[in-house]
Amino acid sequence: MRVARRSKDLASVSFHFLQRETEDRNGSIIPYTTDEFDFLCSGIENQPWPDFDDEAQKERLRIGTLVPLRNFERVNSRIASGTFQTSYSGHAYHNTEKGKISAQSLNQREFLYVLYLSDDGKIFVGAQYLGNYGGYETLKWGLTRHLHSRAGLRSYSFRRDIHEAHTIRPKEIRINIMASGRLDQDNVLTKKRVVVLQRSGGKDEAFEEAAREVFLPFVSSDDPGKIAALGQMLSANHLMSADDEDVQNCVLIADVDGREKRFHVIGDSQFATKLHLSVPYNIDGHPEYSVTAQAMVSMLHSQIIDAVA
Repeated sequence: MRVARRSKDLASVSFHFLQRETEDRNGSIIPYTTDEFDFLCSGIENQPWPDFDDEAQKERLRIGTLVPLRNFERVNSRIASGTFQTSYSGHAYHNTEKGKISAQSLNQREFLYVLYLSDDGKIFVGAQYLGNYGGYETLKWGLTRHLHSRAGLRSYSFRRDIHEAHTIRPKEIRINIMASGRLDQDNVLTKKRVVVLQRSGGKDEAFEEAAREVFLPFVSSDDPGKIAALGQMLSANHLMSADDEDVQNCVLIADVDGREKRFHVIGDSQFATKLHLSVPYNIDGHPEYSVTAQAMVSMLHSQIIDAVA
């Protein structure tokens, strides 16, 4: 039996942007300045390289609180690029050149990223993947630790379904609630419930508009505080009384171009769309640095910035 040869892992990119917002109810935007972008770039460029013989630093690499950044290049006053490394460990495997690699070994994979300071003060981030490997969450931690301040920082991810949000017709919202033990302690079935909000008829413009304005912002955000914000929003709008930890899941069901689509407000919503990069690879099986960085910047301008402006 002939086994098909595995093709090269495909390179792709996800796009995100960092935005600073006030902590009040209105959430006003405070644009990042060119001086703050310069401060970020300087911190990245001057970050010391990790000591891989230091056990404490190795543990930080494992859990992602220390992210190696190198090959930093300042393209111009608003664009920069570089590489970041993600760590993999925890299981042994056999390498044809080195033999058995132990579960304690720390394996580093390198990926590209690009930064862009927009005219309205957002910091766009493009994170390269290779097959299933890569990681924006790791990169975000590595980058944002170099900001002058992380107060009010929010992270948003670009998704194809959010880009098409203006075409949707919301028809149902399903919210899973955990009662936090406030109901009958002896009856486990009473501790969970599902609240369903539905469109009342074929045309319910008030419901559709409210669902778009209230729930879609939660779908597009990967801010870890959004679950608490969702619970507060539900209580404030008298939809239900829910503590922050009560909201377990929320799904917006809508018609998109005649087909039913589900928007996950919690959970799957944190995953950004990965866009394919048609770029050459080097001898190590990685995308060519300069060509790929240029392709990511080009894609950012042609497909992303206008979509989230």
